[in-house]
Amino acid sequence: MEEVATKELTTFQLRAARKALGINFHKISEGTGIAVSSLARMESGNVFLFPEHSSVPTVYAVRNFLESHGIRFLPDNGLQLVNPDDKIKIRIVSGD
Repeated sequence: MEEVATKELTTFQLRAARKALGINFHKISEGTGIAVSSLARMESGNVFLFPEHSSVPTVYAVRNFLESHGIRFLPDNGLQLVNPDDKIKIRIVSGD
């Protein structure tokens, strides 16, 4: 069953997407015009929540950048690396 992309976004997903792509804050900063310090702040905080220290437009600018590089954000804190050669799903599960 194909999973549907989500509009929800968490701190974990942003951090995991960046790591899955193997890119650093500097590359995202170059592509979005967002300061490296703002990007670092965006990834701090509760991993299960929307980034607490960032504005919605800033978070979605980063989301668009990551999606343009092959990330697909999925429900329940998931993401998928979409590449013509491979597909990797990464999930985090709450300890509840």
